[in-house]
Amino acid sequence: MAGTFSHFKFMEDLSVNLGFDKPKELFLIAGQGHDLLFFIKLRNFKKFGKQSAMAKIIAKDNFAKLVKCWQEEILKTDNEELEYLLYGYIAHHVLDSHIHPWINSMFYFDKNDMMTWQNNGKHEMLESIIDVIVMNPYKYSIPKVKIGKDSIDSLNRIFEKIYNITNMGDLFSEGISNMKGFIRIYRKDKLGIKKIAYKIIDTFSCADQQKFGFLALKYKEKEKMKVREEYLKEFNKLYNLALKDCMALLEQIHDNLSQKKIADIAFDKPAI
Repeated sequence: MAGTFSHFKFMEDLSVNLGFDKPKELFLIAGQGHDLLFFIKLRNFKKFGKQSAMAKIIAKDNFAKLVKCWQEEILKTDNEELEYLLYGYIAHHVLDSHIHPWINSMFYFDKNDMMTWQNNGKHEMLESIIDVIVMNPYKYSIPKVKIGKDSIDSLNRIFEKIYNITNMGDLFSEGISNMKGFIRIYRKDKLGIKKIAYKIIDTFSCADQQKFGFLALKYKEKEKMKVREEYLKEFNKLYNLALKDCMALLEQIHDNLSQKKIADIAFDKPAI
């Protein structure tokens, strides 16, 4: 879940650098990639574990195969919306592929490894504080979009073929619909009330249980200053490398699709 606004910032920068115009709102939302699986309604919270596991699977393996299959579906259906969804998905994956390994090298957590329990929640917390540093979540208006049934059906076919997951398009559509409300209800916290509640939950939860303190977008100035001093320089370096890699990749794919061809990409890094 952490990293939402860093991804919006990344998509905004891509839009400028690529001279991208329309449909920009769809492009920005698509840049949330597989994180869309995390935006669920409270009544569906029991599905969170399953959808989180799905996100890890698709972030880890077969990125190049997925991109190839996605291009094939675009050429088959001549669906422009599906093309912009691909560009956003790629952007999300590329940024995560640069940032996540760096953070994991410092704060790796595995609930099955007791030696890593001390890092529980630190990865998410660092990403979340970086989020509010690079883009003010209280001033950024999250675009509200809806993807068409044809695109949903295509996404279902694509992810079933590559990952044997049958309803990914429907889940992405639900995530897009839920995102704005989810962030308003669970993350925005000007008064710090949600922060207190999450800290109480974390205090009484088991050491290997997912921590929630990072969710509330409310951080002390000393916390933000520590991140600026110790981590922001390296983040910016990796962010700019990801921007460069992503621009080259999107231009390669766009040029090939314009000629009704499939781009055979070399980029196949995991994003986890």
